[in-house]
Amino acid sequence: MNKNNVLVKRDDNTQPFPALIEWEELKETEVLPYSKIIEFMERQGYNLKNIEQKILEQAEKTIFEMDLGHYVIYLSEIINFFTILNRIDNIKNLYKKKLKKQLKESIYPTISKKTNKKEQIDKIRNDIFDILVKHRYLIASQGIEASGSESLQTSYYVGEQYQIAFDNYFENKERLKVELNIEVIEKESEKEKTPTLDVVFQDQPRNYIIQENNLNKALAREFSDFNLDHFTIDNYIKHSKYEEAFKMEHYLIKRFLFNVYRHFYNVDQLRTPNDLRIFAGYLATVKDFPFSEPELINYLEKGYDQVLELDNLDLKEKTKEIYKYITGFMIKIRTYIREEDFE
Repeated sequence: MNKNNVLVKRDDNTQPFPALIEWEELKETEVLPYSKIIEFMERQGYNLKNIEQKILEQAEKTIFEMDLGHYVIYLSEIINFFTILNRIDNIKNLYKKKLKKQLKESIYPTISKKTNKKEQIDKIRNDIFDILVKHRYLIASQGIEASGSESLQTSYYVGEQYQIAFDNYFENKERLKVELNIEVIEKESEKEKTPTLDVVFQDQPRNYIIQENNLNKALAREFSDFNLDHFTIDNYIKHSKYEEAFKMEHYLIKRFLFNVYRHFYNVDQLRTPNDLRIFAGYLATVKDFPFSEPELINYLEKGYDQVLELDNLDLKEKTKEIYKYITGFMIKIRTYIREEDFE
């Protein structure tokens, strides 16, 4: 392109075309002071101060980001790892071999998008484990034998630093994500639309491909994200943030089943509007699958209010009832997935 030329694309025409910038006039134009820019954009319907504040909040590093460094890309999986640890009663009897195995299972779905080399996967897992110990997310404890002497094998337990880091992340990052989700859902409600699953989710391409028609792998791939969302809802409820929890519960099971469908057939969207019903019928025929076809259709097509008796409950109780409902679904799916499919 020639000097001072730009490409312009109009809303009413898909074909871009060149235009000439009158630079001599432009460079003599008075630059508005920041306060005037704020006022001008506000008249156009944009709150730059609010946007600027959100950008600054997002740019501020959390404890997780400072501690994990570039391994923060595995944060969701690491939180999932600690969620599993916190559910184990005898947490102080966790040894390094068992912890590393569980950590590898938690981060494998994400690592496998980048590499299938065992040596590289083990290195990333070991680096993350060392970071968790260094920053006292995991604390070593020398066990005591029945004789009273110290055990030669070191066990670990979850340190307080993990909860401190999680609360910091929860307050500084999850709030922004939920505000966006609430805004999107509320806009849909204003339009009185009931979006179908293919409309809601089809614009999110899959980041990894699995062997087609491998149901257990498809379920295992999606379970990590589903479990993290479930854990986040639990924390919202514990912090009495019932509106945020309720909004996050919206479509959670439907989205999980939709994404399992996409991985199972290696597609990014529904091929026909009836495909999910057909998929539900197929799942019900799979040996030992924990749900019948009518149950799956309920998950896909009915709202929680239609399945549960929630009409007379306030938001707090409604959120808790839906959480129990989602928990029941999650436990059955987790029981069905084989351990080797997480590896």
